[in-house]
Amino acid sequence: MNEAVKIPQGDQKVTVELTVKELMALAGLRFHNNHDVEIAAKKKLTRRSSRPTRSRRRASMARRLRHS
Repeated sequence: MNEAVKIPQGDQKVTVELTVKELMALAGLRFHNNHDVEIAAKKKLTRRSSRPTRSRRRASMARRLRHS
């Protein structure tokens, strides 16, 4: 069940805005009284990674223009 994950253009830089607490939670520090910190940070990363990049949006727009 170990399938290789293919990441197109995986060397692109991504910017995500995190609080210091969120960064610390992702680094492994546990906030025992507030687990929501880690959850919020993971949601931000998930949301950012699923958003299409600018180059993919341009390519999609170009395809639509060619077919219209």
